[in-house]
Amino acid sequence: MNKLLKKAKTSYYSEKIADADRDTKKMYKVTKHLLDGDTEPVFPDSSSDKQLAEDFGHFFLNTINTIRNDLTSKTIHNAVLPQTAPCAVEPLVKFEPTTMKEVADIITKAPEKSCELDPVPTWLLKECLNDLLPLITKIINHSMELGHVPNSFKVAHVRPLIKKPGLDENNLKNYRPVSNLPFLSKVLERVVDARINKHMTKHKLQEDMQSAYRKLHSTETALLKVQSDILQSLDQGNASILILLDLSSAFDTIDHQILLERLKDDFAVNGRSLAWITSYLEDRYQTVCVRNASSSSLPLQHGVPQGSVLGPKMFVMYTKPVGRIFQHHGLSYHFYADDTQLYVSFKSKNSTTLEESIKRLERCLIDVETWMCNSLLKLNRDKTEMIFLAPKNALPENVSMLIGNTVITSTSSVRNLGVTFDSTLNMNQHISLTCKAAYLQLKTHRLHQEVPDRHCMQVTSKWIGHISCGY
Repeated sequence: MNKLLKKAKTSYYSEKIADADRDTKKMYKVTKHLLDGDTEPVFPDSSSDKQLAEDFGHFFLNTINTIRNDLTSKTIHNAVLPQTAPCAVEPLVKFEPTTMKEVADIITKAPEKSCELDPVPTWLLKECLNDLLPLITKIINHSMELGHVPNSFKVAHVRPLIKKPGLDENNLKNYRPVSNLPFLSKVLERVVDARINKHMTKHKLQEDMQSAYRKLHSTETALLKVQSDILQSLDQGNASILILLDLSSAFDTIDHQILLERLKDDFAVNGRSLAWITSYLEDRYQTVCVRNASSSSLPLQHGVPQGSVLGPKMFVMYTKPVGRIFQHHGLSYHFYADDTQLYVSFKSKNSTTLEESIKRLERCLIDVETWMCNSLLKLNRDKTEMIFLAPKNALPENVSMLIGNTVITSTSSVRNLGVTFDSTLNMNQHISLTCKAAYLQLKTHRLHQEVPDRHCMQVTSKWIGHISCGY
């Protein structure tokens, strides 16, 4: 029986790994299942799950209100931002109706995840799709035609998720709210998202240096663009300064009125389309769930829901003017959602150009922070990082710059979108850390004999192969 079981596991996981091939999303799921297994969510110690859910719910809302109140109290209006005329393209006045084929494609390709708010589980919906498809299509078209989102689609169940393994589990600050939304609401969002994407692509309204939530763009393209620019600079004997900006609760503090004005002025979204987005943002509620307990329903007056389809897209559109500030100061940059990479290159052996570059970065970041303050976004100075990249013989002891009254000093390495950049950009530290983590997992699972060693070796070899090919 053990031999047959091992043979079945070997065959099953080998097929899974072969099927994933170069699909990084599939490979990540297989890898996570093999190496981590199904881990239970962690929560703070509490005598009552119900009370803990209430505490989380009020904590998340109070955090947002505290940040917004602090920003409102010191709002200033002197950001150096090049003025642009309202978007002079054909406006997106209404969303074109969907078809049963489009809706069927969205549903069949969606993962079989369900939310407690769904009347039937997703797998059952897919089984009965032929019978339900005309009704679902009619609901979606009716929503877009009226410019109204049903109230039942604007309710979310929030699961607190710890930000990183190893953080203090009893500190509520170490958790982020992830929204679980009704399945049909996500189908509706995907239909609308396709129309917004079509409008933005047709009129070239995307931020060119934004790699998030765009077809054929990813963290990989964001990293390769920045790495390529800096490596070319190093090849020419120049040095670079790379700054990684950090925002506090970026998705949660977005102001709805500012967002709607930006959609209208910068993206030419008007009429019934703007009315639909207004309805999508208004009257949203969330309930925090801890194990089998739930908090009371709490209103969301600001921000966009994490875990939704349109929420991240709205954030990207909301922050598009930041790119114009970077361009105004003549700096290079690249975005991935709320992760911003800002960098500048200069002659490595000229102290004057180093000082000028630092001054230029300081002036730019003052304008960025001012713009963010006016847009009710908080730049987290304490978590903003800087690294000086140069040939080995040109590396200074340290470089520092000033943002307001906060001094930011360069470090020998930074973690950028999951990849470790060191000061010479030779990637040795990143490769070493990745191999160490992979072999640690191999050792752990070999001791526990939870999965065949062969599968861990296959996954590990793919990891190391990708690293070797990429760098």
